[in-house]
Amino acid sequence: MNVESWHFLVSRNRSLDYRTVVAPDFICEAKIYNLLARVADGDLTESKMGFFRQVIGSKAGDFTIAFRVIKATGQHLNPEGKNEILKDSFGREIYLIEGVVLKGIVNKKEFFVTNKDIEEAHELLMTGYKQFWEYSEPTPAIPSHKFSLSIDSSSTPLQLEELEPFQVSSKSPNPRNKSKINFVTFLVPIIPIVVLLMLAMWLTKIVYPFGKSIVGGCTTIQEVEIVFNKQDKIDETINKKNFQKDYPKADIFLNGSLKVESSQRWKSLQEREKLAEPTQYTIRLNEDNSLQMRDHPIDLAIAQLRNQKVSDKSTIQARIIDQKECTKDGSPQQG
Repeated sequence: MNVESWHFLVSRNRSLDYRTVVAPDFICEAKIYNLLARVADGDLTESKMGFFRQVIGSKAGDFTIAFRVIKATGQHLNPEGKNEILKDSFGREIYLIEGVVLKGIVNKKEFFVTNKDIEEAHELLMTGYKQFWEYSEPTPAIPSHKFSLSIDSSSTPLQLEELEPFQVSSKSPNPRNKSKINFVTFLVPIIPIVVLLMLAMWLTKIVYPFGKSIVGGCTTIQEVEIVFNKQDKIDETINKKNFQKDYPKADIFLNGSLKVESSQRWKSLQEREKLAEPTQYTIRLNEDNSLQMRDHPIDLAIAQLRNQKVSDKSTIQARIIDQKECTKDGSPQQG
């Protein structure tokens, strides 16, 4: 019996944080490949072990994944290379999260995937990983194509640990829109009603109660403050804002400086400034031992600053660049 499936890979390289490297073509077409990096989450797996998860309500439909987590080594980039574990620019070990995707919701008992299947997927995925290893700027995931997962009763299946099903949140109409229009009405009650409505529609895209927004064509750019109190954990404070859930298609960058504890761990940022080749880094260590971020990707910041506390009250800005679908008149769709 053959089952239609697709390969996927989540990992990082020396410069870029964990992200989806390879994704099924139907997920790439729906432009939600970053969803795999969110749902494929787990610790290192032992031999012949893996994880299983159902994903419900995505724009590409429901699907089910099985994957393993292993350490990336030099031999994954070059079979004749050293078998040393690959590390990022901060000296942290790099993991490969690799597996297969099946369309629809499949029960764990019906999901039959063997170690041989994962090893074959691994060999195919390493071609994409070698390409990704050279990237220094974010790029779309590499699409993988349908193949047949052979269910061979003579092979031993992976022992899969079932993770909680992941429900993709559906975006409901933004209740703030009504308050924005009321706010404009309060400001200009003497303007004729027709002009007022036109102005309100324009200001709806510009005035936000929690920050600033600029519209350019079908792209909105918002700047939102993130306030940290002393001893706040940086990653937890950022995650409470729910940016990545509220704006799944947006590019989000952080700007500002934070005074952090254990600044010694960031001394490597100063060392890289001495490199011969000039580079515009998005995060650096200031002379006062504060971390300075300039258009630093939010997902990278969350990973780098995990469990890191601020040593003093600080405020930074989140810059949200959100692509919206255009209506026939060329304006961004609401909600």
